[in-house]
Amino acid sequence: MSSPSCCPETAWDKPTDSIEFEFDSVRYIPKGQSMTIGRYHTPVYFVKPPISDMTTPVNNEDKKAMIIFTDVFGITERMKFISDELARLGKYHVIIPDSFRGKTMDSESDLVTWLRSVPYQPVVSQDIDSCMEYLRKEMEIEGELPVGSVGFCWGGWAIAKSASEGVSWRCAVSPHPSTKIEKFIFDSNEDLMLEKTKMPFLLLPAGDDMENLKPGGNLAALVEEKGGGSILFDEMKHGWVTRGDLNMPHVKRDYMKALHLILKFFADNF
Repeated sequence: MSSPSCCPETAWDKPTDSIEFEFDSVRYIPKGQSMTIGRYHTPVYFVKPPISDMTTPVNNEDKKAMIIFTDVFGITERMKFISDELARLGKYHVIIPDSFRGKTMDSESDLVTWLRSVPYQPVVSQDIDSCMEYLRKEMEIEGELPVGSVGFCWGGWAIAKSASEGVSWRCAVSPHPSTKIEKFIFDSNEDLMLEKTKMPFLLLPAGDDMENLKPGGNLAALVEEKGGGSILFDEMKHGWVTRGDLNMPHVKRDYMKALHLILKFFADNF
């Protein structure tokens, strides 16, 4: 992973559990469903809160949703597991759009050209519209949708870019963010993009992520001004949440910590 446009050279490589995933030696079976939605034919994975948690009538103010943006390896089995866990533990309706349309970093020989083919306008913005429309219908909500976002690697850029273009996220969290895509792929101003975000935005950089995203960095300072912040996982390598080896105790420990921080930040800011 030598390209400066996305992941550091030291990042975790292709996930070994993209097709089959085990957690605590138990094979994972997805709880949600994969489908295509909306007028833009967006492929998604969607999961509801567990039925056992939804047996009593739910007021609109209790309904909440989460849109997750993947890393450059797309909707893997672990990504589905993460979504299922966030839906179960936080009682969110969770949806993951596949803006890459089945392609991944592993299938593309030229990363820069490939990522440039997935710009915010029209691709990512249309996928967000499709997800918002689907969630609003599924949750039977009129008016403003109570939705936050989680983004990994490329997904951190998708969050920041969408927020800078006016998408109203309640809050957002990005483990091992790659907001530098704004500069290296699209030749635009990364600092200005983060300045234009309005919601509380929590960054969870790894030890090998960009210094400006870590506590004390200029981009971390920008999100702190809006109620966000940066928590450094110094022992981790970029990609540990979505593709790190969970058989390694310290990786599993920080994987679990990242999910806990996502849920806590959402609970504090919804």
